[in-house]
Amino acid sequence: MGIVAWYTLNLTWLIFFFANVGPQLNHATLCSAVGYIGNGLPAVLSPLVGPLIGWCGWGWATLMTSLLTMTMFILITAQSIWLGYLALLLFAFQRLLTFAIFFSYVPATFDPAHYGR
Repeated sequence: MGIVAWYTLNLTWLIFFFANVGPQLNHATLCSAVGYIGNGLPAVLSPLVGPLIGWCGWGWATLMTSLLTMTMFILITAQSIWLGYLALLLFAFQRLLTFAIFFSYVPATFDPAHYGR
């Protein structure tokens, strides 16, 4: 139940950030880059996330997603375009971690033989 609550909260913040970072900073180039960076960078970085979760464990990886979420919202409050791009990079990595943690934790916890039946 805890992992589902964590996933739901992280996903809510992800969607809120993705939908509002462009209008918050009100910059045309950043608005057009949100989709490319927010969707493309996680695809490029995806081979790195499995070893990262394996190295630091689920507990530290979930803490990392929380810290990334707080940092990206703090960065956009500065209303700086460069900090907005940095927040967008953190968003891409946080998005990647959120999905990877959840979808690796559930089958590992409930055993692949019982998961999905």
